[in-house]
Amino acid sequence: CCCCCCCCRSLNWGKLGLRYWEVGLRRGVVYTVLVLLAFTYVVPVAVVQGLLQLERLQALPVIGRLVTLPGVRSLLLGVLPGLALRIFVLLLPVILYALNRRAGPVGAAQLDGWVATHFFALQVIIVFFASFITGSLFNQINVLFTQGLAPVLDRLGTGAPQTANFFILYIIFTAFIGRSFALLRPWGLFMSSIRALAARNRGRSGRRRALLMGTYRMFGPSVPEHSMMLLLALVLSVIAPLVLCAAFVFFCMALVVETYNWVWVFRRPYEGGGRLWKQMFRHVFIALYVFQIIMAALLIVKRFVWVALLVPLFFVTALVQHIGSKLLQRSWDVLSVRAAHELDVQDRQEALMSLAASQQPQLAGKLAGNSALAAQGGDGLAGQPHAGGGAGLAAGLAAVSTGAA
Repeated sequence: CCCCCCCCRSLNWGKLGLRYWEVGLRRGVVYTVLVLLAFTYVVPVAVVQGLLQLERLQALPVIGRLVTLPGVRSLLLGVLPGLALRIFVLLLPVILYALNRRAGPVGAAQLDGWVATHFFALQVIIVFFASFITGSLFNQINVLFTQGLAPVLDRLGTGAPQTANFFILYIIFTAFIGRSFALLRPWGLFMSSIRALAARNRGRSGRRRALLMGTYRMFGPSVPEHSMMLLLALVLSVIAPLVLCAAFVFFCMALVVETYNWVWVFRRPYEGGGRLWKQMFRHVFIALYVFQIIMAALLIVKRFVWVALLVPLFFVTALVQHIGSKLLQRSWDVLSVRAAHELDVQDRQEALMSLAASQQPQLAGKLAGNSALAAQGGDGLAGQPHAGGGAGLAAGLAAVSTGAA
């Protein structure tokens, strides 16, 4: 994973000396904390789903009168559920980065990958399964207490579409409110103002450095969020097809906002070499597996006769994932040879410039000759290693060292 770090600044030098068993022990502690965190988050999500049942709120003495008001009722149904769940979700990346920094990552790319994996897993458990199951059960809670568990399982297919409305509102809330805040960045504006006030006596370069300090962003919080919206759109498309329109609006908003932020505002603290593409590929197939499981479960609850025809679909999906992983594994794990050749050419040009600046024309001519030979032999070799480039560079550097000696 050290090859994914573009410069020494992205390496975590304090964690390079850790032994394998120390890293394994730290990651085991992190996984234990993640399990406890998932169970801790399930409780407030279930409480929110229970409190948002308007029929139960209307039975309370004082709150019942407020719930009947049109404005309050619309607020409870449209804004409050998504806002509550969104606040819970936004706290997760902060906790995950604090945990995974102590797990022993050797670089920023590995840290970002761990956070993306854990954030997506927690969102699947908390945002989808906890909200979906508790919401469906709360919709049928009266049947649970009066007729037992079996009728609830029979009517779970009726309660699921009612819970799907909550996810549609959550996607719309994230698309308009969440993306708007991501574009305006009020917290970033507040912190930039504080840094500008603190650096007003440091000169122009100091103020510029202070303003650019908060523009570094990691991919860990954004990639799992997009994968989670894809999962919700796929899974709920069988229950409530209107969710596809909400997901389309979200991805259109995310395309505009993320493109603007990553082109004009944010700066990447590392270059991962496309490392997160592997995780995004895995997230897509996890979404497909969850979609197929939920679809099969709902058809079983509805007593669909031909539900057994869905069994080959799981094997076909697993086969496509295996073939896709085999085809893309080399590009994920091995950096491009063409890119390595271009880096060699760039290093030679920098060495030539340094030799010309130090008034050593003979050594520069030798290095230029080796560079020309390497360039002739390296053309068209996009998928094969070329020994001439490395040998030419080594010969030129050896000549420089000999001349300097």
